[in-house]
Amino acid sequence: MIIFLVDDDPIQNMLTTQLIKLNNGNASITVYNNGKEVIEGLEEGLEPDIIFLDINMPIMDGWEFLKLYSMYKKQAIVYMLSSSTNDIDIEKSSNFNCIAGYYTKPIDRETMRIILNS
Repeated sequence: MIIFLVDDDPIQNMLTTQLIKLNNGNASITVYNNGKEVIEGLEEGLEPDIIFLDINMPIMDGWEFLKLYSMYKKQAIVYMLSSSTNDIDIEKSSNFNCIAGYYTKPIDRETMRIILNS
């Protein structure tokens, strides 16, 4: 399983990486600090199975990334991991077909287990 973790917070990335490894030690995890880096990785031919995506990041935020990503024919399952509990953000996430869920940070171990096993 190939997982892209897209968040500019190094502590959050460390915590999420550990949760992924606890639930799937064989997962290949690539960390990106913004949506632009992910687009560059995709253009190099990388194909993730799952993308964990933050909203607020420098250079290219999660929403800007999703607008570009919606043009790709092959899409991974995307889970929003955000500190935002704003109903507008939650509603906006439902406008993208690739988004399978919206979770507030930090995500817990059981939720991660469910995501990785679905």
